Amino acid sequence: MDRIESILKEKGLTKAAFADLMGTSRQNINSLLKNPTREKLEAIAQALNVPVWQLFASTEEVACPANDDFVAFVRNAGHNFTFTDKREFREFVDRMI
Repeated sequence: MDRIESILKEKGLTKAAFADLMGTSRQNINSLLKNPTREKLEAIAQALNVPVWQLFASTEEVACPANDDFVAFVRNAGHNFTFTDKREFREFVDRMI
């Protein structure tokens, strides 16, 4: 996942160092990053000391202007969606149910 690799770079970690944090080999890390399970995503977030959502988007991508009081970030079926309007978000959720 590109975002995880960006976090590693931001934190100055190599894949080898990350593998050590995860208690696995560098080869397993490459495989893991291709298709992680929810449980692995939680373990990765914990090892990197970030919330799980940051594995999918940077803080800049989900930042909202100071005068906005609502922002929602959703990842569904491999696509990212950002909402700053509650009505649009509710319509999206209604379509998903």
